[in-house]
Amino acid sequence: MAKREEGRKRRAFTPEFKAEAVRLCRVGDRTIRQVAKHLDLTETALRDRNHQRRNRRRQGPA
Repeated sequence: MAKREEGRKRRAFTPEFKAEAVRLCRVGDRTIRQVAKHLDLTETALRDRNHQRRNRRRQGPA
């Protein structure tokens, strides 16, 4: 199991926050890196969230 960075605790975000983060990436005037930095997220976490949302939209309703 990987160790977490010292001083950085795992945070929980609301669905609304996640949706807004993805929306900011999709607007296209900023890169994922810029949006992640603005929201104090890791670039990887935001990129993964974008991929998850894209995959869910492709699958359609259950």
